[in-house]
Order: sequence, then C-alpha cells, then structure tokens
Amino acid sequence: MTDPNRSTWDRIRGDRSVRLGAAIVGVVTGLALLAPWIAPYGFEAQHADALLQPPSSTWWLGTDRLGRDVASRLLFGARISMTVALATSAIAMVLGTLWGAISGWVGGRVDEAMMRVVDALYAFPDLLLVVFVATWLGQSMVGIVLSLSVVSWVTVARLVRGEVHVLRERPFVEAARALGLPPSRVVVRHVMPMVVGPLLITLTFRIPAVILAESTLSFIGLGLQAPLSSWGVMAAEGWVAMAFHPHLILAPAVAMCVTIFGFHLLGEGLRRALAVQVDA
Repeated sequence: MTDPNRSTWDRIRGDRSVRLGAAIVGVVTGLALLAPWIAPYGFEAQHADALLQPPSSTWWLGTDRLGRDVASRLLFGARISMTVALATSAIAMVLGTLWGAISGWVGGRVDEAMMRVVDALYAFPDLLLVVFVATWLGQSMVGIVLSLSVVSWVTVARLVRGEVHVLRERPFVEAARALGLPPSRVVVRHVMPMVVGPLLITLTFRIPAVILAESTLSFIGLGLQAPLSSWGVMAAEGWVAMAFHPHLILAPAVAMCVTIFGFHLLGEGLRRALAVQVDA
C-alpha cells in the first residue's frame, strides 16, 4: 500500500518498478548517446567478405545482407528511434498542454469549439492520419516527427482540459482569482503544478507508443528511409530474411520490447507513487 505520509520523492524512489524502469531506460538512453564511441563499426559500414554472418565473437549480433554489423546498427538505431520518440512527445506535450489548458480554463463556447476539433482528430483512425500526413510531409525525420505529433497531442489535450476544468473550481483557485490575480498567473502558478503529475505519467507511456508507431511506419515502408537506421527500418529489412536469418529481426524486436517494457514499468511506478498526490 502507498503510505500517504511519505513525501512524493520518497514514494518514487521507494517504488521497485520506478527503479527498474529507470535503470532500463537509462541504459538504453546511455547506449544511444554513446553509440558513435562504443559501436564497433559505422552504421553504414559494409563488409563484402562477411555477408549474413550469424552472431559470433567477431560479429556480436551478426551481419545483414550488405555485410553491415547488426550490433552497430542497433546502437545507432537507438539514437534515431529515441530522438523521434522524444521529439514527438515533446511537441505533443507542449501543444496538448496549451490547447487543453486554454479550453479547460476559458470554458463555454470556446471550450466546446476547441474540444470538437480534438474529438474530430481523436475519432479519425490514427494510422490512416499518420500515413496521410507522412506522405504529405515526406519520409524525413522531420516529416515523421510532425506526422506522429498530429495524432499524439490530442490525448494530452483531453487530459489537461479535464484536469484544468476540475481544478478551476477548487477553493484555492477561486481564492487566487478573488485576489485579482491575472488568469495567466493563476493558471501557471496554481493550476498547472497540479497537472504535472498526470502529465509526467502520460509522457512515460507516450514515448514507447511513439517508438512502436515509428517502427510500424518504417516496417510498412512509410517511415524513415536509408541511410537512417531506426529499429523499425532494421525490422523491415530483417523480415525478408527472417526464415533463414532470424537474428536480423530479433535484434531490433528485442531492443524495442525491452525499451517499451522499461518505460511501462516507469509509468506504472510513477502512477502508484503519485496516486496519493493526485487524489489529494
């Protein structure tokens, strides 16, 4: 059970899921950042005398059909996948928070009109919308990030709008308004700090969702293209030779599963640790 008498930071530090999830995410992030220095080869370096080699002491995770080292591509792929996920999540958080805060605070017809836009985007099939935007913007990293952001921010907007809509009726908010404080100051200083917890939890679940979405786009040929090497690109390339060279698809698949598992552990732990604060 969660002890309400412990501080928020103590509850977070004491949660096993948070510790394990943070460790996994930290290792993956560290490997991604250090890829240029720890990868045995460049992610596009080809070795004509070592095509489709199985994992060995020389080739830790084997090589692909062009003689490229899978381990090196996996490390560099982590940089691409994590960059796309973090950039998309950051855009979604900023846009969704601004939209939801304005909608929830102003209320009335403004709230209704803004939420109809959110509902329309929310009702549209995510994959179809992403494919449409990605095709329009192009299959560059910027195009993929923007296309994924289009479908990611609506969830954040609905969350923030609901939280702000409830908090604006709280006594401490009404007291701040009665003192004549400007609405922007009331929202920033008294309302938004109460939304940080739910937003942090949402972020930990949004990042793995984006990683999976980018991998899906790349897998079906609508995501990132060579010479970029994300985990989705590697999985798409490995799918063709999966029957005879399973290491080509297992490496990126396991990397994605471990990373997504780490973020979900972190999110679940934060949800428990922040439960008392959110319910208070």
